[in-house]
Amino acid sequence: MQVLASSSYSWTLFDDGTRHLLSVVCGSSALFTLEFQLSPVEVQGYGERGDIALDELASSVRLQPERYNQRRILDFTQLPEVKAAMAGWQSSQPIVADGQNTGWHLLKVAAQGEPVVIGGRNVWTLAWQETEQQISVEHPDYPGQIHSLDVYELQTEEQTLMFAAGELSNNVWCFYLPDVY
Repeated sequence: MQVLASSSYSWTLFDDGTRHLLSVVCGSSALFTLEFQLSPVEVQGYGERGDIALDELASSVRLQPERYNQRRILDFTQLPEVKAAMAGWQSSQPIVADGQNTGWHLLKVAAQGEPVVIGGRNVWTLAWQETEQQISVEHPDYPGQIHSLDVYELQTEEQTLMFAAGELSNNVWCFYLPDVY
């Protein structure tokens, strides 16, 4: 399993050697992903038009996700090979201190305990699982101040979510999400 391409905040294309699988970010305030196998026509469209074809397909999925339910792959993000592919792809993305091209984006700066919602769940109410990964980012308000953030996973009934977090100052935290969310 490998990541072939990705569009920030929109979609990620996987290849498992025999199939092309698309993960599309859906929703507005409560984000979720919908994963499915591309049809031969969709694969051909990607081959001919590249990312533009996937941008259009992702828009269609977001507008009417129920149309893709029969093709939906449940628990896709929990598969070990998908986790490994995402970790490999993310580690191959350059980490630049100014926050550009890191593969991560700022979700929120919050006081400890202030609600921070990822995947429809408040992170403070769930157990954070350490991944032994870190990212480096500039302080959102003080450019030049570099912070190393630990990367965590949250396990919900529906999926495994990844985020990075760190304490910027006493009881003030910042939260980053991978661009694929």
